[in-house]
Amino acid sequence: MTQQPTLLNEHFSVLSYTGSSQNDMPEYAVANVLKQGRPHCSAVGKNWDLVLEYKGDGFTLTHVVLHPPPNCSCPVRTVAFWISSDKPQLDAYASKYSALSAEKTTEGAKDAHDPFLVLVTDNSGYAEVELNEWKKGKYLHLKFVEAHPSDDPNPNIDVGWLPLIGFDGANTPAHYKIGDVPEALNCARKKLKRGFNPLCSDFIDHLRSAPSAILFTGSSEEQKKKVVAALGSVAENSEFSAKLKFFEANPQDQLSQRLLQMVGLSGDAPALVILDLSTGKKYVHSTDQDPTTESATQFCKSYTAGTLSEHVKSAKRPANDRHPDHPSLYVATANSFKEVVLNPAKDVLLDVYADWCGPCQAVGPIIILLADVLKDHPSIAIAKLDCDANDVDRTYLPETSIPNIKLFPKGKKEEPIKYKGARSLTDFVKWLHDNATDKFDLEPALKKAEALQAVHEIREQAEELLQAVEVQFKAVGDKLSDKDKTAVTEAVDKLKATLHGEDAEALKAKFEALGAASTELTNQYKKFLVEKEQKELKLVKKVHSNEEYKKHMDEAKEKKQLVVIDWFATWCGPCKKIAPLYGELSEQHPDVLFLKVDVDELSDLSQEAGVQCMPTFHFMKNGELLDSMEGASPQELKEKVQKHK
Repeated sequence: MTQQPTLLNEHFSVLSYTGSSQNDMPEYAVANVLKQGRPHCSAVGKNWDLVLEYKGDGFTLTHVVLHPPPNCSCPVRTVAFWISSDKPQLDAYASKYSALSAEKTTEGAKDAHDPFLVLVTDNSGYAEVELNEWKKGKYLHLKFVEAHPSDDPNPNIDVGWLPLIGFDGANTPAHYKIGDVPEALNCARKKLKRGFNPLCSDFIDHLRSAPSAILFTGSSEEQKKKVVAALGSVAENSEFSAKLKFFEANPQDQLSQRLLQMVGLSGDAPALVILDLSTGKKYVHSTDQDPTTESATQFCKSYTAGTLSEHVKSAKRPANDRHPDHPSLYVATANSFKEVVLNPAKDVLLDVYADWCGPCQAVGPIIILLADVLKDHPSIAIAKLDCDANDVDRTYLPETSIPNIKLFPKGKKEEPIKYKGARSLTDFVKWLHDNATDKFDLEPALKKAEALQAVHEIREQAEELLQAVEVQFKAVGDKLSDKDKTAVTEAVDKLKATLHGEDAEALKAKFEALGAASTELTNQYKKFLVEKEQKELKLVKKVHSNEEYKKHMDEAKEKKQLVVIDWFATWCGPCKKIAPLYGELSEQHPDVLFLKVDVDELSDLSQEAGVQCMPTFHFMKNGELLDSMEGASPQELKEKVQKHK
């Protein structure tokens, strides 16, 4: 059987690099190129030299793959690289190597006294090459020549995962034609065939590199068979396949649901969509009927001819453009933006938000109260726009951060004023008074705002207490006496009855009454949590101070014992999910010391350890870091404990 190449990355280490800046963050270090996950972000500039050293007797390279850096603005465009047996002397290279450009790289490779190979990435930052001639070496010198053009005023070079494929020097077979990177290595982008391709794990990379037509096949098997048969010839048409990549998507898949959300479709019926990430534009085949061979052909022809109308995602417009639960508040959609926000008769304060955004959730109730304060002012409107449910007009709202709060004054809609002040209700009222076209009486507005703010603050506390009591009662309510149970139940009912009233003092009294009635419940719940944590920890030691941490590490060093450290956060979902397994491992490996460190409780210690995400697991022996693991992969955690013990 022919010997197959393997992934060599774990045998390489960084010998030198010229692209690091003094302020580089460790999470974007150049060593990231050797492992899948985080990108490397260089210092500002280009033509950075990276030298990698092979830990064994040498290597023979057969393929090089370069994946695009996720969520980066300056993906690398061109990489030149040399393979050598001797340590590269960077200062000795001719001047023409120190300032290559993407256009001159190929030319330079032809006449170089030490010929180099060239890797040129597509628009997404991906490249893959098979070396025609195998060359054995000990060192790999890479020059990150240039990034793709971007709008960044201070461009650097961002590099993703760099799989290096080949043979260990001592086990290199005679040269033969390999072809594509072996699929078993799972490190190259999947090849697409003409026609419809299933959504694959690197679909987003394909989408970044070229426009794609996506067929959502509907909710039934019958719909799928019918529409795939009808559109198969369209996807295989060379007129279209030269300009579009075609994908078939099951609306039940998680990625498909995200794409459907992007265009505002349900996925219940078959749909044909074209996405072009380079322009941010979306095109949707008419949803009045299922796509047919004829209609899909015309749809693709119109797209390639540049005559297809862009699709705008818009939520359903509510009655009177008002929020159903808060009639003082306007609701803008993509389709009503002109009428609501650009209304020439009103100053409109617009809050662009998303339901999942924490800061949006914090300011959202204040915006509702602001609408109540100014509901009687005829020329001021307070509105909200959900940027997940609606496409945002970037002419007026070029910012991508949320919440994005802007005032669109009447007569000056082209010059909106961005709100940058504090986010209390009275601050909003004062700012609007200062910036409104038609002034309102400030003192009465502030008094009304202060009264509404007082009710709002106590209501928020009351709602939090009600939620806490519900959780606690469910967990330990059976441990209370009948008297305490009755007291808690009655206090809950009284607080709920006054929760939506406007009397702050009455609400505060009921809130304090529930707090007093639930004292024993809270005490029982605290005991419950302590017992639960103790059972979960098993043999794991939870660290609460730097001194305690040092003591554990010193004792383990004396015993030459492996130490596994779980750097976690109480708010981290994956941390909670993997915690029971971590406890079980401590019982399965009693010769290993398992520690848990809360990164918020001991923030200085976690920063010193270089922890960037939660959970992070460190594997240490004799005071040295042997290995690390980011994320909550049960299998990887088990394997690393077994490997290093």
